[in-house]
Amino acid sequence: MTAERFVQQAIHVKNSEQISLGKMGRDPQKLQAWLETKNAPHDFLIPDPLTAVASLGCQTYSMDGITVSLICFTLDQDRIVHLFVVNSDSLKNPPGGSPHFEQKDGVATATWSSGGSTFVLLGKNVNEETLRELIDA
Repeated sequence: MTAERFVQQAIHVKNSEQISLGKMGRDPQKLQAWLETKNAPHDFLIPDPLTAVASLGCQTYSMDGITVSLICFTLDQDRIVHLFVVNSDSLKNPPGGSPHFEQKDGVATATWSSGGSTFVLLGKNVNEETLRELIDA
């Protein structure tokens, strides 16, 4: 799977309202422990500003046969952001460490790699400025 395909798949999951949470919780460390039990990416570092936001829950997905993790965070009643994570070595062309921001299909996305993981952050009713603040870019 290419990095571009990963972004497209994440947007598709969000836009098609396919997000369902397998584990609910406000503690990202407990959510990552649950992801580990599902053999999904789990040992990634969540950006510091995002750790200050209340998590909602997590889930795993299969995208082109690759296991992807998702942790959702609640900014406020109308804004939820979704952090999709895949092991970078699962991608043909993982992005670099500097976040790349894009507007696709009406959704603002931030994509980057760090510590062996590749991330796509996107959300409902958020823009590039909000995403920048959440990952301190």
